[in-house]
Amino acid sequence: MNNKKTHIYFVPGLAADKEIFENISLPENLYTLHIISWLIPSKKETIAQYAKRMAGFVTEKNAVLVGVSFGGVVAQEMNSFLKLKKLIIISSIKTKHELPTKFKIAKNLRFYKLIPTRLVSKLILLIISFAFWLIVGIIYAYDINNFLKRGFIGHFSSVCSIYINTHRF
Repeated sequence: MNNKKTHIYFVPGLAADKEIFENISLPENLYTLHIISWLIPSKKETIAQYAKRMAGFVTEKNAVLVGVSFGGVVAQEMNSFLKLKKLIIISSIKTKHELPTKFKIAKNLRFYKLIPTRLVSKLILLIISFAFWLIVGIIYAYDINNFLKRGFIGHFSSVCSIYINTHRF
């Protein structure tokens, strides 16, 4: 029987800290838990360079690496510099194709250079909300009698079905 302990290294997300792992309880005779803290990135450091520095905290071979959120992205990069038993990502993405649409939009518009991504996503939701209520206002002003007879949902669904039927996607 192998008495060697499995070392598990945890990488939290950017918005979280080591406290997200405080309630994890595994048998101490089988596992040793390590929490990796974030390093301050160097100027113009690539994610691969950053991950290589972070990988320096994993001192045991055949360890398990667990990354949460953006920590999962960094853990995947760290994986290329380590010999791991297992890599586990939680609430994260495996490839850039899984990136949420709001982040793709923010990347293409490069708003993140001017304002934080969190504010950009709120701005996008505000624009979508404004456009929705603008359309509702136009429908309301254009066909007030039909709107009053059928109510919002009935009128809106008929307008949507007319639009979809006349604009094939």
